[in-house]
This record gives sequence, C-alpha cells and structure tokens, in this order.
Amino acid sequence: MKVYILFLLSILLCISNCNQAASESQITDNGIEFKHGVAIQNGKALYIDHKKMEGIAAIVISEDSIKRSTSEILEASHISFIGKNKIYVTDSKRDDPYFELVDTERVFLYKIMNNRMYISEDGKSWSKLNVRIIRIYNGKFGKYEEPTYMTIYLECKYFKGEYDLIGTPG
Repeated sequence: MKVYILFLLSILLCISNCNQAASESQITDNGIEFKHGVAIQNGKALYIDHKKMEGIAAIVISEDSIKRSTSEILEASHISFIGKNKIYVTDSKRDDPYFELVDTERVFLYKIMNNRMYISEDGKSWSKLNVRIIRIYNGKFGKYEEPTYMTIYLECKYFKGEYDLIGTPG
C-alpha cells in the first residue's frame, strides 16, 4: 500500500512539474526565449525545439483552420517529433480532425542551423520552416479536455498551416 501511495504521489508531482514548465518560458545565453518549445528572439518566432516542449502533447491543425476548410481531407493536420531529428506528418478528415489517417504519414528530417529550422525529405535538399506566432494562451480550453497554449503558423515546401500546441491534460 505504501508503494502504491508513493507511486501516485510521484506521478502527481511529475504532472505538476510538467504543467508548471509548460507555462514558464526559458531564456538562453544568446537572448532566445523558449515558450512552449518555440524559440523567440526580439518578439519574432525562429524555430521549434521539441526538447523544450515540456507539457506539450501535440501539434494539431487549429480549430480556426478546421472551420475555414472546405476540403474533406485536412492535409498535414498532425505534426509530431520522433526520434532524434525526424518529423512525422499525417492528414485527417475534416469531420474527425483529431483522428490521424495513418496511411497518409510522411516522415521528414529536420535540422536547426543559424537559429532557423530546415525540413528535408532526403537529407540533401532543405526547405526553411517559417514560424509565426498567431496567439499565445494561458492554457485555453476549447472543444477538448487538453489546454491549448499557443497557435502558430508553419510554412515550408512540404506543408503549411495554422497549428495549436496542445498541452497534457490536468
């Protein structure tokens, strides 16, 4: 019983620390501030560092983009960081935008160079990922239980769109 209680307490502490980290920003030596994993310098978004995305569970197409879309398929509606330098992108259906269509998956490589992120299909030809902050929230709750911390616009050769950074529940 004592082990069970200690286990529960450690999980609660972990969740609490993750949520606290998600709301705080981090500033580096060269004046770059990280907010929910987005590198910001002089008020301008530079790139995304998935290692600094504490408390962020998903990058999904924004609710506003879903409302504006007339297409049945929402292209590149989910973006995930996997492995060391890979991005996993999937589509979804407009009537169920949070369900990933696994057969549409694309895997890209990424690198961060000179405070910018670049995306590639083959590791030879690279496209700069432009990042722009649309809105920053203080853990806004929308249609689902998970809080939204930020809406960003991403654009490169392979995908573009408005995305919500969704936090972990609790």
